[in-house]
Amino acid sequence: MHTSGPSLFRTFEQILGIPPMNRYDALATPLTDAFSSTPDTEPYVVLPRTVPDGVNSGGGAGAGLSAQMDFSVPDRNPDLGDLLIWKRTGYVRPGSALEQALSGEPFELRKDEDD
Repeated sequence: MHTSGPSLFRTFEQILGIPPMNRYDALATPLTDAFSSTPDTEPYVVLPRTVPDGVNSGGGAGAGLSAQMDFSVPDRNPDLGDLLIWKRTGYVRPGSALEQALSGEPFELRKDEDD
């Protein structure tokens, strides 16, 4: 069975009874093979987790920066993008709080526009 992003959207659209949003959805194969009309109620074996809850130590690079971020609500951290891009690519935006934190300099997080 071939799957793709448009296949997911096509399936959602069919389940919800709405028309395709664009030609990619309209031409995509829905994921009907992933469903059956009779539920499978057979028991299954649960595999134990192999990844521990805490994978980062408190002393890792960027830990001081992320420890000061507000994760109580979504989108409260303008500096989070810098941290994620650095983790993914190794690029540090010049003049960013991340650059200062990684060099051991004092840093100040940018304020969210809603504050």
